[in-house]
Order: sequence, then C-alpha cells, then structure tokens
Amino acid sequence: MLVNIYGSKDMFVNEYKSLLGDRLLSSYSFNMEKEIRNLELLKLKFGEQNLFACEAMLKDISESKRINANILEQLKQTGVSNISDLVVNANNLKCLILSEQFWPKLKEEKIELPPQLEQIQTKFMKSYEAFKGNRTLVWKNSIGLVRIEVEIGKQTFEFEVSPIHVAVMVKFQEKETWMVSELAQELKMCSFVLKKKILYWKAQGLLKQVSSPNEDDVPNEVYTLVKDSNKLNKNKNLIEIEEELEKTQKVSDVLKENEIGLYWNFTQSMLRSGGCLPLERIHAWLKLYANPNLTIEQVKFLVDLKTKEQLLKYNAGLYRLNK
Repeated sequence: MLVNIYGSKDMFVNEYKSLLGDRLLSSYSFNMEKEIRNLELLKLKFGEQNLFACEAMLKDISESKRINANILEQLKQTGVSNISDLVVNANNLKCLILSEQFWPKLKEEKIELPPQLEQIQTKFMKSYEAFKGNRTLVWKNSIGLVRIEVEIGKQTFEFEVSPIHVAVMVKFQEKETWMVSELAQELKMCSFVLKKKILYWKAQGLLKQVSSPNEDDVPNEVYTLVKDSNKLNKNKNLIEIEEELEKTQKVSDVLKENEIGLYWNFTQSMLRSGGCLPLERIHAWLKLYANPNLTIEQVKFLVDLKTKEQLLKYNAGLYRLNK
C-alpha cells in the first residue's frame, strides 16, 4: 500500500529518509528504540541496501552521544570547561555530528552568531579534531536548540530556542532599539528571515514594535526591548508561537509544493478505501502515516485546494474523490 501511494520504492525510501531526518533533528527526546524497530521492519520489506543511509543517520545520533561525552571530559581535564563565562557540561552542550553524505539536504539560514557561542564552537571543534585526527566540523548555525535565561527587571525567564533566536536577543541586550535592516546587517542575514525571529520575541512580550513606515517596508521597521516583566507571554513555547506566525504568512507557506504532492497521494489512497471521510479522520490518518506534526489547518488547506481544483467533492462535512 505504501509503495502504491508514493508511486515507487525509491520515492518511498527518499520520503522516509526525509521524514526521519526531520524527526531526529527536531528533538533531543525522540524514541531511538522505536526508530530502530521501524527501520528493521522496513529493511525486511525493502532490503538493507536501500535503507543504508537511514541506518547511518541513526548511527550518527548514537555516535554523537559517545563523542560528546569524550570531548566534554577532555575539556574538563584540560581546565577549559568554562568558556565565555559559561560552564560547558553534558547538561548544556549536546552536539549532533552528522555524516553529510547520508542525510537529506539541510535547510540553512546564514547568520553570524554571538562571540560567546562561537567560542564554544571553536573549543569543541579543536577537541573534536584532536579526537578524530584528520576530520573537522562544519557548523550549521541555524539548526539546533539553545536553552537561555533572560533577565527582565528582577525576574529571570528560561526559553528553549534556535541559535538565531539567541543571536537576536543578545543584540537587543547590547542595544535596546534596532531597525530591522541594521540588525540584519549586524547578524549578516536577510531582513525578512530576521523579522520572523523578531516576531517570536515580540509574541513572547520581550520586544515591541515602535515604528512601521508601511506594511511592506520590513527593513525599516523598528523594534525595542521591553523592560516590564508583567507583559511577558510566559505560557507559549516556540512551537506554539511559530504555528501562530505561520497562520499569518502567505498561503503558499502553509504547505510546500512537495508536501502537497506527498499528502495528496496519501489522501487519495484513504478516500479510495474509505469512500467519504471527515476532515478530522483525514487529519488523523495523515498524522499516523505521513507526518505526526501535521496540523489540522494544513490538512484543511490541502483539501480546500483539491476541492477548488475539482479533485475532491465536499458535502455534509465529508470529502470524497471527484470521479
């Protein structure tokens, strides 16, 4: 059934590899045993050779834990575990070391990190080079998570965010008010990408917009640091806020073109088997078989699109194929 949905064995393996990569990089608390078990079952169906890259991806994760432990112990023994006034240990530094040839192409946003983070990277990389001999590291600065504490007034708040979000907040600690274009130049990144990161902190209540020349003039928007801790939105995490931001983006950003094709193949197969289905049932099946993080808004976007294209018919809360 899965091969029929994707069209060929190669297409299925490539999509599985892409989804596996997303899961492994989006959280440090995934179930490794479950992933290994799923891979072993797929190897029985598709053969070990076709899933060799996926097996290498899981080995990278396990190997990264071992390398982290060795390097952190080496830093401790050489007395350089304190870097840029930060105590580096197994609780606050976890590096994933990936074999690039086996992983899907990683989305990367160019950015210049704060000196504190760059010093940590340099120390870790030198220890890695000593540990591995003829190998080095190329850092993907826009990927990963950083746990930081931000002091507002007399209160301290903890956030778990991407390195880019940290870089933005560090700059607002250095100077309280920034024009987007100036901050983008300082961080060496695109103004429109930067605005999305700023909007996260705005939604948390740490930043506020003080000037907006016009709706389309993003580079000249001005934001400033908020000093009143009572205005912080402490009940929202990064994922919740980014989901809200996505709802304000263009429709083309809700689902990527390749995702539309993937989820549509699944949906067609479901409707051929089940006849007519409500939105909630389609969403539940797509979460189970395609992407556990898929939102019901994204599924609604998909079925609305296919209804407009006259590939689906909608009646009394049910969707069916337009044969």
